[in-house]
Order: sequence, then C-alpha cells, then structure tokens
Amino acid sequence: TYIKKVSIVLSCFILLVGIMYFTFAKFEQNSVEYTLINGVVKYGGSGDITLSYVVDGVSQSTPPGKSDGYIIKNVECTNADGFWDSKRWLLEVSNIIGKAKCNLEFEEAQYNSVTKWLATSNINKNYTTLTEVFNDTDTLNTLTNNEGSCDYLVNSTDWINEVTSNENAMTYIGNNDYCADSLYFDENWKDAIIDSTYWDKVLKPLIPTMSSNTEPSGECFSNRSVNVSYAPWKAFNNGDGYWQASQGGATAVDYVGYKFPKAINAKVISIGSSVPMSIEASNDGSNWTTLGVDGKRLINTESYLYYRARSIGSSGAACYVWQLQFYGR
Repeated sequence: TYIKKVSIVLSCFILLVGIMYFTFAKFEQNSVEYTLINGVVKYGGSGDITLSYVVDGVSQSTPPGKSDGYIIKNVECTNADGFWDSKRWLLEVSNIIGKAKCNLEFEEAQYNSVTKWLATSNINKNYTTLTEVFNDTDTLNTLTNNEGSCDYLVNSTDWINEVTSNENAMTYIGNNDYCADSLYFDENWKDAIIDSTYWDKVLKPLIPTMSSNTEPSGECFSNRSVNVSYAPWKAFNNGDGYWQASQGGATAVDYVGYKFPKAINAKVISIGSSVPMSIEASNDGSNWTTLGVDGKRLINTESYLYYRARSIGSSGAACYVWQLQFYGR
C-alpha cells in the first residue's frame, strides 16, 4: 500500500512537471528568435513556419544561392516578424504565433558586379551602385591605386558612360598612372575618355611650360615671327604672352609648332588663336598629316615627332596663337 501511494504521488508529480515543462517550452518557443536556412529552423526544432520564394516574379521551391547574383526585394510574414540577412544569406524570424508563413521575393542584382569590384581591394562595404562608390573618395582612392581593381574596371565595359561622366571617378583614375594608362590604352574606353567633360583629369599635358625655344625640352618652331617678343615658344608658355607671325594679315603658310624629343601620340589639343587653325603632324618636318581643325579632339592613331597649328587661308587679321597644348598619356 505504501509503495502504491508513493508511486501514485510520484507519477502525479512527474506528470505535473511534464505539463509545466511543455507549457513553458511552448511559451519560450514563441518568444525566442529563430534562424531559418532554406525553411529549416536552426534553433528550436522544425517550427510551424512555411516559406515561399519568388525569384524574378516566378515562384520557386528554394531561394537563389548567395553567389547567384540576386538581392532580396521584399520579406512579408504573417504571424511572425521576418528579416533577411544578406551577409549570412538566411532568414531570421521572431515573435512566432501559431502557424506562421513568410513570403520572400528576390530580384537579380543590377549592380552585383560593384560588390565584386570592392572585393578586389578587400573593401567590405555594402555599396551596390557606382554612385555610392564614387561619392566615397577613400574607397575610390583605394580602388584606383590597386592594379587588380583597375584591371577589373577595364573589363567592366558596361560602366564606361557612368565612369567617364563622373568627375570624382575621372579625377582618381587620372591620379594613378597604372589605372589611367590601363583605361586609356583600351580601345573600349579610349574614345569615351577623350569625349568626356572631364578628359583633362586623365589626359595630361605633353609639352612643358616653355621658357625659350628649346628649354626645358623639345624645340619650338614657326615659319616667321614679328619679333623676338613673339617668338614660337610664347605659344607654349601657358598663356604668358603669345606667338605672332607678322604685323599684317595671316597667310595660309603661317604656322607654329613643337618638336618632341621622341614620337608622341597626341589625342586632344587646346589652343587660343586669332584665326582658324589646322592641326597637323609629321615625322620628318616636311610631310604633314591633318589631324583636326580647331576642335578639341584629334583624329590621330599614330605617334609623331612634330606637331603644329597652321592658319587656314588668308585673313585680314594678324595671326597669333597662345596656350597651345597637346594632351595624351
């Protein structure tokens, strides 16, 4: 009898503890945070949660992989709160009440390649657009000073318009010779750089500020000068004076130019002149090729020793030129 009574009391006690345990366990299950990976609750068992996935507008049984090039567009849960952790690529849910359901919508990441570009310099930032990168000058400086990052940029030809139309991007590219040369000497990038509003951030002056016809380097020349105060080198003195052919009107043979120490491929000019000028180049000083007329861009695929600006036709105005400069890499 004693054993029976003890057994009954012990059984009731165990039953009571069991009821209390499961009651509190259920309460705890609804109040803790759960982490789901592909629909399986990582903590707390399987759980009463149903997940559905929509990828680019199409329902799927599983979410896209982390490296598939997608980003989360929307998370909508009923009877629970859901948050998608893109870094760990999983869904976190909390405050589960009864049977919960979460719908997850993914879309292709339009700028997924930006994250890959940042990774080439081990930059761990959550930028997804080029504009965000261009506005962060520290990040931009790191990228344009890393050869691997510059190589990645060269191959990102779909970025050409965005890069060449952004002043920050062009400035920092121009500050690093490897990056600037890599882009400028790539046929996909060269034309866009030359046509950019910010071309002078990447292209550099090829002629030094001259203090005489031969100093500090190269050789300035012309067909004539009105006097020594208007010598050829004055056209290349960064605006401090100018070259003038004569007191009278210009002729079709008035020209001023510069001979480089070695053949140079010039792509752009800047010039101030009183009359229309033809921009020409030569390797022997006798046979000349026309590269352009007064415009900024030169149609030039070759390297030349001699470059000159020649007046076009006769004019009643005197021919003089100032701030003549050729640009390239």
